[in-house]
Amino acid sequence: MPIVTNFALRMWVPASFGLIPSWAKDAKITRSTYNARTETVGEKPSFRDAWRRGQLCIIPASAIYEPCYESGKAIRWRIERADGKPMGIAGIWERCIKAEGFPSWSMSMLTINADGHPVMQRFPISPGTKNARW
Repeated sequence: MPIVTNFALRMWVPASFGLIPSWAKDAKITRSTYNARTETVGEKPSFRDAWRRGQLCIIPASAIYEPCYESGKAIRWRIERADGKPMGIAGIWERCIKAEGFPSWSMSMLTINADGHPVMQRFPISPGTKNARW
């Protein structure tokens, strides 16, 4: 997906979803790096180097999808702006140079605690909890 970074201003950079830290041996880590919690982004090994270097980006999106468990089952809800315009999601990025000499970009969305938000509190981190993120 395209992102705009503070490394390549005014350029769309193709990035994979799920930050791949420079020390990762393979891309399997992306399964656990889609989102970075703002409260701990500077502490978690997967994110802290990108955060400390200030590697920030904007992730364009027309909508986000969150599971709602109010019915007892995970029902995906589409969340978008009321006016239908695209939105920008804050993120962090990482870049590495592949064996072929080309750069490869990856990114994670930054999330915040949303327990007090009237809509987002309906999407807890996992069933049975009251903690919401976004």
